[in-house]
Amino acid sequence: MKQCLLILGLSMMILLNPLFAQDKEASEGEEYSMPTALSDDAWYAWMAGEWEGETESTIGKMQDWMKCEFVLDNHFMIVHYTSKVVELNTEALQQMGMTAEQIEGMKDHLYKGMGIMTFDPQTGKSKDFWFDNYRAISEGSGTREGNISTGNWEGTMGTFKRTLEKVNDDEMVMNFKGFAPDGTTVINQGKTTMKRKALMGSNQ
Repeated sequence: MKQCLLILGLSMMILLNPLFAQDKEASEGEEYSMPTALSDDAWYAWMAGEWEGETESTIGKMQDWMKCEFVLDNHFMIVHYTSKVVELNTEALQQMGMTAEQIEGMKDHLYKGMGIMTFDPQTGKSKDFWFDNYRAISEGSGTREGNISTGNWEGTMGTFKRTLEKVNDDEMVMNFKGFAPDGTTVINQGKTTMKRKALMGSNQ
């Protein structure tokens, strides 16, 4: 059961594909200058705020909430994420080897995660750290082109590939696919859609 819950958690990391900046050291005699604030980057400025939505995946359906905020003089972004299971794909979970009792235990499960995001201002590549309430730690990195960010996540449960698209100022869509540690077996795939909380009329 723990393995499947970790798979669920990695699926939710959704959205976040920027890690710690890897600025090149200034060469001898060259003056070092601080990078511009993350908040000056249009992509991160767009992500800032509260979001709500849902995920449909191999495992089932989830309701999602996310809050993104700048920290450390706006050079990093902290992401808080929760995802609640609302409907399980029992057949798929049984194929993963879960018992009826384990599947029952996943109902109304609340996943909690927190990410730290930034990007290397010289290469434009993003990198993230992700932590969750199963004490899992994962790393992600990726690139952006236009309104689409593409990235990869690596952790003890395997790898995830995902694309995050900015649909408009108040909507995002992520498609993801998770692979077992062998790198070829697909264990979960799906789609997450989110809108700014203010547009959802929610009191979460």
